[in-house]
Amino acid sequence: MLAQTALALASIIVCIFGLVGIQLIHEPKGQRRAKPFFSGFFLTGMVSAYLFGNLSGDSTTLYEVELVAVTAIHQWLFLLGLAIRFASRHVERLCYVLAFAFALLYAFGLPSTIITICFSILTSLVAIAILVMRRPAPNSADICLALTVLLSFSLSLFDIASGTQRLSFLDMEMDDFILHLVFVPAVICGQSIFLLASYMIDNNRNLMRLAQKDSLTNMLNRRAFYEQLNQYYQELKESHGQGAIIIADIDFFKKINDTYGHEAGDQGLLHFESIISQSIRDSDIAARYGGEEFVIFLPGADLPKALEVAERMRLRCETSYFNYKDYTIKFTSSFGVAECLFSAQPDATVAMADKALYDAKTSGRNRVCYLQL
Repeated sequence: MLAQTALALASIIVCIFGLVGIQLIHEPKGQRRAKPFFSGFFLTGMVSAYLFGNLSGDSTTLYEVELVAVTAIHQWLFLLGLAIRFASRHVERLCYVLAFAFALLYAFGLPSTIITICFSILTSLVAIAILVMRRPAPNSADICLALTVLLSFSLSLFDIASGTQRLSFLDMEMDDFILHLVFVPAVICGQSIFLLASYMIDNNRNLMRLAQKDSLTNMLNRRAFYEQLNQYYQELKESHGQGAIIIADIDFFKKINDTYGHEAGDQGLLHFESIISQSIRDSDIAARYGGEEFVIFLPGADLPKALEVAERMRLRCETSYFNYKDYTIKFTSSFGVAECLFSAQPDATVAMADKALYDAKTSGRNRVCYLQL
């Protein structure tokens, strides 16, 4: 009895830690919150451990019903939390089907231990599937969490294969109680650690993405552009490859802001971003350089090819427009182009393209100029 109580107490303590930890998690705005379901998972885990810790041959049938229900809800909330976190509507619907099937089978008098273990096996399999098949790709903590759930699944299989399983929790002996509880603290601890780690890794990824992106256009920002440019530059230098830099600027952008307002200016920047995106390859790197200036790196492109791309963007800008409220707004753009100078640092090529852009703007705007050493 002392071992049973100690294991139940250990499970409760681990659940308390998990419950406190999950409250520290920040979920992205605009998404359904899975945190309440994981909180319920840890709460029902505490209740289930308490009920198991006090289960004995003298317990009533009602006590067993409470134990079975809480244990099933505990496992169900974990699966439902995963489904909501990963926005899997199909798995969420499956959760409700499993819950209904469990209640129906138990109401028809199937043995409580068998039905509880089978429910645990099914929820474990679905949880493993959703973890390893999540999109985007699962992080390392998701894989570890799936392995922890696999451990729980294996223990459930062992319970069935051992042949010592009782038909009712009330028929279980002391050794059966301890066998059920001995791995519970470890499993819940693993679920707590890797669930929190999974959230942390995802949040860190989001922070890194936000640190590299311009908040308005969702393009790379200046710092992220230079990080990727330096990497490509070294690779092209070693392979004796080619490359070119284009710097683009919206002509008289301040006039748009002054005439129509800054919100119209933002729409103009988004319009220009779409023109750039439609004009370059997936392998090219485009970024918002600052204000109304944009920079594009074309790996593998020589100067004639870069001039062709810049002219394509200029023409699309000249012949297109965007709508803002009741206004139809058009603008032109200027471009500076420079072929990469691999004997110098990447900054030197960017400076050349910037000088070419200055020449384009001082010579009348709405044109493409280049600088070549």
